[in-house]
Amino acid sequence: MDEVLISIVTINYNHKAGLKNTLNSLANQTCKNFQLIIIDGNSNDGSKEIIANYSDIIDYSISEQDNGIYFAMNKGIKIAKCDFLIFLNSGDKLFSNNSIEKLNLNLLKKDSGFFLNAIIHNDKISHRSPKVFNKKYYKINNLFIPNHQAVIFPKTFYKKNFYETKYKVSSDVEYIFRLAKLHKLRYIDLDFVFFELGGVSNNFSNFSKTLNHLFEALQINMKYQPFKIYLYLYIPLKFISKYFLFNIFKNKFHYITQKFNVFK
Repeated sequence: MDEVLISIVTINYNHKAGLKNTLNSLANQTCKNFQLIIIDGNSNDGSKEIIANYSDIIDYSISEQDNGIYFAMNKGIKIAKCDFLIFLNSGDKLFSNNSIEKLNLNLLKKDSGFFLNAIIHNDKISHRSPKVFNKKYYKINNLFIPNHQAVIFPKTFYKKNFYETKYKVSSDVEYIFRLAKLHKLRYIDLDFVFFELGGVSNNFSNFSKTLNHLFEALQINMKYQPFKIYLYLYIPLKFISKYFLFNIFKNKFHYITQKFNVFK
């Protein structure tokens, strides 16, 4: 058997339909040479039955109550053992049936992180991230952060680094910043994943939660880009604007922000 290069961690909590879509996407891969880890938060919606139905492709699963998504991700990190790690959460799907096969051909530097293209969708609204990759954005910053599900974390990084659970909505962003700081981060021009919008980090309907998201973004900026003064103005403007746009346009919010390329 070929070397297993990729560990995949799937986090789920009461998202039975999304979990089924994700696992079906993995079951249909032409290359099933991956380690699949399911971390379920003790769901009561039938998710456990879905996990049992796909047991033939699952290497490890656990269903127990935890303290949130980043605690669950850290559980997955402790179980992962392959050269690279991907987080593919409930509702996310790989772009095609040969996505893993194509990815394996591109993972040539085991000490590097990688990011690929994500197709981000919400109902009938979708966009590609990055739209066009530009070398000047090679260094991750607050103007360009790869989609978390399209980032490939090397074992040399993930076994020494865990998600900061003090962040409630932005720990995935901080984790990518940390990867970019400690390792080379290479771009692979490959459409890799369909990412389902709707999580807490994409919802700006509540003002207090939006403020919490804003403050976390400022803390991360102070940690990794302390001397980029303009970001201390841009970040508050970004999140306050998102709050008002979200509450004015509702379901059309993501379409408008992508159509006019504002406040990513």
